[in-house]
Amino acid sequence: MNDFKTATEAAGIRYTHTFENRPKKEDYYRHNHSDYELYICFSGDMDFVVEDRMYELPPDSVLLIRPFTYHYASLHNFQKPYHRMSINFEKNTAFPETFSFLESEKEFFVWKQGDLLRMAEEAEAKMAEYGRNDSILYLKMFINEMLLGLKYAGKTFQKTHSLNPSVSQILRYVNDHLNEPLSLKKISSNLFLTPTYISQVFSKHMKIGVMDYVKQKKIHLAQDMIANGISPCAAARQLGFGEYSTFYRLFQKYLKEKPSAPLATRGREKEAPALPKH
Repeated sequence: MNDFKTATEAAGIRYTHTFENRPKKEDYYRHNHSDYELYICFSGDMDFVVEDRMYELPPDSVLLIRPFTYHYASLHNFQKPYHRMSINFEKNTAFPETFSFLESEKEFFVWKQGDLLRMAEEAEAKMAEYGRNDSILYLKMFINEMLLGLKYAGKTFQKTHSLNPSVSQILRYVNDHLNEPLSLKKISSNLFLTPTYISQVFSKHMKIGVMDYVKQKKIHLAQDMIANGISPCAAARQLGFGEYSTFYRLFQKYLKEKPSAPLATRGREKEAPALPKH
């Protein structure tokens, strides 16, 4: 199979389907976002990190990644093909019957309900065939079909482990205090860990600096708050930013847009490019 990447974005949904015979190490950036993500691994020699949990991904495994959770793929062998699909969507994309499932703690599944790749390829073919509005509707149906399948998948796959006890402790503290001013010194004094140790252990296991993690989390939370009608100034204040100029600069750095953009685009759909055939 030749390398390919298909993608579309519309109605608050981002869909990407990628196959690489020789995956490139630099492609798998570490990030979080304000929407849900279905991450489907068809093949690849890899682990996947979600906050302080590392999962070994067998073929046809599915991760349900919830908003504001830091995550990344960690490939072991770049000589083996890497085939995956990711679908980002807002909560209102899901049918009411799946709302409670989205809020559950389950996040890792091995698909046992038929040929997952064939199911995905059939959905992709339909989206390429249909007109814009119908393809968006079909994509929403596909997402809900996936969610319902996961809801009744039974026991989740358990082969996982925590990255490091100190990292888990740091993450819990940070995520419980995102509405406050946070600094490395403050985290250190409250956890009784030295700043040097916190910086080293966090960077080693999370592949990101602790304060960079804090800033990204706060900015993505602010993006969601603004999209839901809170003013940028109020969002900055509620998330512990002492200076609006600092908030403004970080918002542009991480999201490549002004803080007013999520509010201005609320309720508007982006044009959906047609899915290319491969």
